[in-house]
Amino acid sequence: MSTEDNKAIVRRVIEEIWSKGNIPAVDEHFAPNCVAHVDSPTNAPVPAEEQFILDGFKHFVSQWRTTFPDLQQTIELQVARSGSGGDSRGCALGAPGGVSGPDVSGHPSKR
Repeated sequence: MSTEDNKAIVRRVIEEIWSKGNIPAVDEHFAPNCVAHVDSPTNAPVPAEEQFILDGFKHFVSQWRTTFPDLQQTIELQVARSGSGGDSRGCALGAPGGVSGPDVSGHPSKR
C-alpha cells in the first residue's frame, strides 16, 4: 500500500469514527483481533486486561462522542513514510518519547 493510501485510511478513521461518531466504521478499518497497546503517561506498560480490544475501542469512542457530541478533529498536517511501519516511538499526548510528536490542540499540557 502506498503512503498516500495509508494517509487516506487514517483520514477516514479520524473523520468517520472520531468526528462523525460512525461506530460501525470501526469494523471496516480495524481487524477483528486488533489490540491497542497503550502506555501510561509515565511509560509504565498497561496490564493486558486494561488494553483495548475492538469492542472496548468502540465503547471508548461511544463514551467520548456522548461526552463531547460536538467533537471535531481536523488534520492540518499529515506525514507518512514508506517502509514496514506500524511502530511509534514518538510523543503522544505529552508523554515522553524518542521523537517529538505533533502539537495536540486543546490538550491540558498545551494550555
